[in-house]
Order: sequence, then C-alpha cells, then structure tokens
Amino acid sequence: MLGDSPSDSSGPSPKLGGAMKPAVQPKKKPINAFKAILGRPMFSQSTALPKPPLSDTNPDVRGKQKLNELGLTREQVERYNRLSENAQQQILTEPKKVIRRLLGMDGFERSEADIFFNHDPELQDLLLSLSDDLIVVRLLDPQVDRVLLKESLEKILGFGEVVVKEPGSVPPPINPRNPTNTRALLLADRLRLRNDDSLMSELLEFSDGSLDEHWLRVGEIAEVLTRNLEISNFGKIESFSAEEVWSNPFFPEIANVYDQLELDGLVNGADKILGGNDLIVRENANAFSRHFSEGIDEIVLMSGGTLNFMGDISFRSNQSEDTRVVIMSSGSFANKPGVTIKTATKDLVLASRENLTLSQINLEATDRIAIRGMRDVSLDQVHLKADLLATIKAKRDLNVHGLTFNQDISRILMEAQTMRLRDVHFPGLAQVRLNSLKGAIDGRYPNFGNVAAAQQIGRVNFIQNVTSGGNLLKDRPSFDLHGKNIEIGKFARP
Repeated sequence: MLGDSPSDSSGPSPKLGGAMKPAVQPKKKPINAFKAILGRPMFSQSTALPKPPLSDTNPDVRGKQKLNELGLTREQVERYNRLSENAQQQILTEPKKVIRRLLGMDGFERSEADIFFNHDPELQDLLLSLSDDLIVVRLLDPQVDRVLLKESLEKILGFGEVVVKEPGSVPPPINPRNPTNTRALLLADRLRLRNDDSLMSELLEFSDGSLDEHWLRVGEIAEVLTRNLEISNFGKIESFSAEEVWSNPFFPEIANVYDQLELDGLVNGADKILGGNDLIVRENANAFSRHFSEGIDEIVLMSGGTLNFMGDISFRSNQSEDTRVVIMSSGSFANKPGVTIKTATKDLVLASRENLTLSQINLEATDRIAIRGMRDVSLDQVHLKADLLATIKAKRDLNVHGLTFNQDISRILMEAQTMRLRDVHFPGLAQVRLNSLKGAIDGRYPNFGNVAAAQQIGRVNFIQNVTSGGNLLKDRPSFDLHGKNIEIGKFARP
C-alpha cells in the first residue's frame, strides 16, 4: 500500500511533528522507498523527533477525534474498540493509511495488535512492507521468535536504499530484483508452519540470496514434494512436470534413480511427478486416474524418505494406450503384510536408491513388472503377476526367501552381482534369464546348496527349494532335466 505522498495536504505525520514541509522538488534528495511505500518514516533513533501535542489531553476524546478524521468503516471502528488500551494509543500515532490498513486486516485483533506494537519499529516496517495481510496476521504469533522473524524478513525482502527518482511517481518494489515478495513470504510461512528452516536456507544459498521467479518456483516445488503425507485420495495431490523436478537441485538423488531406470530401459520419460518425503498410502487410496489424461503415459510417485503401503491399492488409468506407473523412493519401502499393489496400466516399476526390501506383498500389472534396487534387493514371500515380463535387478546382492510368478508369464529376467535364491518357483513355460557378475559355472550351472560364502560371490546360487514347473532343481542332473528354460549368464553393468 502506498503511503501519503509528499504533497498530501492532510497535515504532517504525527511521527514527524513541526510545521508543514514544502513539496519535494525534482532536484531534491530522492525519497526513501520504505517511507513512500509504508506511509511512515524508517526508524532512526538519532533523528527521532518529539510527537506534536494534541489539542485535547483526554485520550478518549482524542481517539474519537482521530477516528472521525479517518473515515473508518463500522467494522474497522469495532476492531479498534476491541484492542487493548495500549494498542489503541499506539495505533493512533501511525499515519492514516497504516491505521486504515491495520484495522482492515481480518484477524488483526487484541493479541495480534499487542504483538505488533511490542515489536521494534524496524520489524514493524518489515511486516508492513508485505502486501499480503493474511501473512502479516499469521506472523503476529506469540510462537514466532522476533529475532528470527526479523532476520528472515530482511533476507527474503532483501531491501536496500531504493529511491523514487521522480516526485509523485510510484516507487519500485523494495527489492527491484525480486518483484515476487508475496510469494516468497507465503513460501516462508508454509515452511515455518511445518518447522522447516533448512529448505529456505538452502534455497537462498542456491539462489545467491535473490529469489526471482525461477528460484521461487524451485522452492515452491520443493516445499510440496518434501511434505510428509498420508494419502487417501491421489486426486488431491499436486503434480509437476518431469523437467521441473529432475532439474530441481533439491532432488538430485531421486533424479539419479530415474536416470538409471532409463538406462535399464524400464521407463520412457515421465509426464507427471507427484509425491512427498515420508508417504503413507492408505488402503484403496483413490482418484489416481485423474492424473492420467490424453498424452500422459507415465506417472511417477516419488518419496524422499519412506514409502509405506498400509493396504491394498489399485492404480487405475482412463487411458487404453501404453501407460506406466513408477514408484520410487530415495529411502525405503514398507508395507502391511499381504498387501496387493495392482495397476491397470501396462507397466508397474518399483525402484529405490537405498537397499530395497519387499516382504509379503503381491505386485500386479497388465504387461510388465520391474523391481530395481540401486544397492541390495531382498524379497521375502513376494508374488509377481504380469503377462509379458518380470524384471528384478540389484546393483549388488539379490537375496530371495520366497518368490512366485503367475504361470502364464512369458519372460523373467533377474540380475545382481551375487544372487542367492531360496523358495523360488519359476513357471515351466517361462523363459528365465539369470545374470550375475561371473555368470554360469562351466558355462551352464548355478551353485547348488549352501556352498561356502566365498564360492557364492559373483554367482547365481540355488540354495534351497528352487523349482521350475514344480520340479526341484537341486543338482546338475535335475537342472539338465527340468531347467531347460533357464539360462545363466553375465552382465556388463549392474
């Protein structure tokens, strides 16, 4: 809000006192922007002048006279009457436009007014420089540390000696490099409410202290995607483009996971990304199909921390074309025992940057399922269902204690530096490829039984109860007889 201009004929500001000053001429000293914007002088103890005497010494009479001069609305007068006596006296010393603004703020009541006038004049000026009244009121909270608030406002607003060069012209924003102060404060306020100071500090470091349009967008996306969420309706979750997220400096780890999936040929370019930090997905969380529309073929659900599935869930798509759901975590997966994650899309991909552990879970997709761990992968009582292909890849070790597939799946691919299989049941008609660092023994075989640990490294190990078509593969003869659909090889890149 602009303050009274230098040529205002309504009389001198109560804070300046003395006789009326002449209008500022073009060649005079430039006007300080804070004074022009706020309608009040910047605080300076060395130049503070005594307040002018009022015509009536009775505070009530004096207050009524001032209120009558301001032409306030009934609502503003009623708000004034609800203030404490001290706040009533303090507010009447302010310039007219400041009084009108404060009394016009929804939520500016007794407590907020007392906090405002207990702040030093510099902090008051910083608060009044915000254009959003809602933010101002929310910052007048007894839980907000005034020292930290002042430091934050100074950093975000980045004000300096901005001047108006022509008399009567509209002053520029307090920081001419940053015309988006309101968005910056909204972002800061959301982070304050969740007690997260680090994100704003990092954002200011990334941007060299200048929050322009680009860096504000970076911060806004980061704020959304680092929330801890409990999801029951995916339709209420905000989504972003892959370009915005993968280029965001707050998410290099999860972006690297996606890059690896692209190298593996498991994804084909995300169209939308949604998620948060720690995610809890409730049973039958719905409305996921809202994110699929014409031209949207791949959606990524990402987690910067733990992704926890608390019940069965089905990802639906309105698209009949080749669609894919990708679930990625920078941390770990967790699930309620016996959970089924099912997607009506063609493909379902699960990936983790850390060790990936899946236990007592069923995964279902129309065509292809992929599990990709950037470190170790551990599967315990896992069932995979897909028509065409099931892929399981670990960068280091793959340890399995119970794995089954649907009988009509066409192909199975499993890769790891070292593979240890227990209670794994391959369908007899599926083409199975098992790749390890060293490949097959004698060009054909895995290790059978619980051999020495040193012998297991780099090999495929059938430790216990591995079958094909229901037939136990316990040694070379049984493997030759019943394992003709299984090929063991090497891979060049884990």
